[in-house]
Parts: sequence; C-alpha cells; structure tokens
Amino acid sequence: MEVTRTWKVYGADGHRQKVSFTPSAAYDWSSEGDIRKVALENADMTGTNEYTIIRITRNTAEECERELDGQISDGFFENCVVGKVIEVLEEAGERKQAKWKSRAEYHDYLWAQCSECGFQTESYNAVETGRSSAEYVAVKWHYCPKCGAEMSV
Repeated sequence: MEVTRTWKVYGADGHRQKVSFTPSAAYDWSSEGDIRKVALENADMTGTNEYTIIRITRNTAEECERELDGQISDGFFENCVVGKVIEVLEEAGERKQAKWKSRAEYHDYLWAQCSECGFQTESYNAVETGRSSAEYVAVKWHYCPKCGAEMSV
C-alpha cells in the first residue's frame, strides 16, 4: 500500500526558495516492494519562487516524513535556506475514508483495524469504546498512520 503526502517548502523569511528556480521533476527509486517516489513542482508549474511543492510517496506516512527530513537535510534542499514547511492536505472529498473496525468476530477485543489497509493497533490508541470493548463510539486517531485515510467509527 502506498501513501502520498505533499508539502510546500518555503525559503526562509526574505528569501525565495532556491530549488524553485530549477525545472519541475519526478523521481522513482522504488525497488522490490519498497516504494520511494519524489516529485518536485517548481516555478515552471506553480508560477512562484516563494516555495517548492514536494510530493513524496512511500510505504507509510511515517516513511514520507522521514523522506522529507532527508530531502531537507541532505537532498534536494541541502544547500537551501529553508523556512516554513507546510503540509498540503487534500480536499476532504479527495482523502481516502476508512473506519476503525472491531475484531470482535475473531473474539479479539484488544485490536482495532483500518478498513482501508488492514493496519492494526491496540483499540485504546485509536478509539474510545462504549459499554463493551467492541462498541466504538469516538475516534482518537483521525488518520490511519499507515495509509493516511481519514478515520471514522
């Protein structure tokens, strides 16, 4: 399952983003189940040198964040004066929707499972329960940490 996250990387206050002066590009370093794709949208697509849009696709949302940190410290932005880094969230209708499912049918009341990707976590992390541990009444984790889907109960 692949997850894509997007950020705007600005230049520091008073500086334009150096990378934004280069042509937009996309790279795919994926291999044998390890997804690693990075796309840069620069001034030739955005019309501004204030920021660069970086889209990172990896196996998990956490891997996307680690990839961003790596690109800022030792990658595309290595020799740049980086300012704000703001995540660009999809419109609500575009983000995947999923539910925290109870594993009650397996007599397993300790785990909640994402209906989109199957990610499992201990129920007390993801949801608030009602009278029984299989009755989910509210979401604690609003996004699946693996696939990035917006979660409901």
